Amino acid sequence: GIDLARIDDAPEETAKIRAELAVPEGHTLIGNVAALADHKGQRYLIEAIPAILAEQPEVTFVIVGEGELEGELKAQAEALGVSARVRFTGFRTDVPTLLKAFDLFVMPSHMEGLGTSVLDALAARLPVVGTEAGGMPEILIEGETGLVSPIKDGASLGRNVLRLLGDPDLAQRLALAGRARVESMFSTDSMVEGTLALYRRLLTESR
Repeated sequence: GIDLARIDDAPEETAKIRAELAVPEGHTLIGNVAALADHKGQRYLIEAIPAILAEQPEVTFVIVGEGELEGELKAQAEALGVSARVRFTGFRTDVPTLLKAFDLFVMPSHMEGLGTSVLDALAARLPVVGTEAGGMPEILIEGETGLVSPIKDGASLGRNVLRLLGDPDLAQRLALAGRARVESMFSTDSMVEGTLALYRRLLTESR
């Protein structure tokens, strides 16, 4: 479970963050937070960017994290001609504040455990595009709490991002439903209550 207070109590510094990242006025800010490692799949997000910008040119992307693939990912963005629209922040200690400055969150992993970055994003009331990796489909119910793409499919990620950019009402509905799902199933409090309920049931059955 995640600590919702960690997200809720974080300061909102959207203007400051956007200025720091040199996000142009009026741009949508799409973010990813993860180690820059192969299984996190940032290459598939970058692969999707040209198609996204072709339909929605006023978009800036930010990739938060550090790792061995940083140079490779930057080279990929350069080769695709989109490096001017991608910000690499490195490791940050203010992720909850960053999340509050994003407009949309993308998690393109092709291997994953549960995907706590997705939980954090939903807790921050962000619409999320994820993949079928690991436990993400338990968090992102397609069309209800998020949009889900197959793994290693940049084209699908791009289509889902464009779908949310083109339908603000859907994006808001998914974001609010995602927050509710985190509160009911994936918060620290719900985890503790679920564990206690299991212990109580086992104790009752053993009598």
